[in-house]
Amino acid sequence: MRIICVAAILAFCSVGITALDLQCSLQYRFEDSSENSNIKKVSSVLTMSYREGELLGYTFLERFDSRGRLLEKIRHSAQIGIHTGVMGRLSKKVYYRYNNSSGSLIESQSFHADGNQSTLVKYSYGPNGCLTRKVVLSGKAEKLVNQIDYAYIDLGDKKSEVIVTRKTFIGARTVTSKRKRYVSNGRQIKETKLNDAGKAENSISFEYDGKGFLVKRTNCCEFNYTHEYEYVVDTRGNWIERIEYYGRKNNAGEWEKTESLRTYRVITYYDEGSGTDKKRN
Repeated sequence: MRIICVAAILAFCSVGITALDLQCSLQYRFEDSSENSNIKKVSSVLTMSYREGELLGYTFLERFDSRGRLLEKIRHSAQIGIHTGVMGRLSKKVYYRYNNSSGSLIESQSFHADGNQSTLVKYSYGPNGCLTRKVVLSGKAEKLVNQIDYAYIDLGDKKSEVIVTRKTFIGARTVTSKRKRYVSNGRQIKETKLNDAGKAENSISFEYDGKGFLVKRTNCCEFNYTHEYEYVVDTRGNWIERIEYYGRKNNAGEWEKTESLRTYRVITYYDEGSGTDKKRN
């Protein structure tokens, strides 16, 4: 089979922030769905998640350039220490750097609140421009902790698979894991964990609506549960509220789901203020 490079996007929708984009030109981008996307660019995104009305986890602030590329990401949380009982503010900042000619992401560097480097991530590409390797270095000493390799196989009819091999270095030990990602029309539709013999174990399936929003994620087979999503979008078509439902079988063997999380985004655009006018998707 012919080896190619295809998009394997792990995002909650095509109109939004791409969490991981395995295109030949790897970029962390925000894609505006409006017709005049060239002038209606996202400047920043503030993201917060709540469970039962309580702020959950971290607050994220992401800043983009006028081309839609992610430049920096700030993670912040205010939590009370378990042992001290004192409020402590935890934060981390990540900077992203791109190749000037190709636009490909080549490096991301994260720092702790005290200014010390947390990780340095470097991205390598093959002759055809495809992402082939991601290397994660830890701390000031830049110790190698992870190496992720990508191989692409064309399945025809705009479908393909991406074999992802992750090596984790723990002292003198190396732990290797493999996953197979199936892609159709640029969207990831399934991810399968492979055992040491290369056979499938657990898997996650992804379903999308006509606008490209992820609407369902199904986990199988050791654990069987689902996550379903509903969205509220702004006037530009970018989601600003996502409601997540957790589903599983009850004792009677029937599927039931409950609301598990609400995530809100405040989006600011370069050509005007935040697009806060909203409508149900």
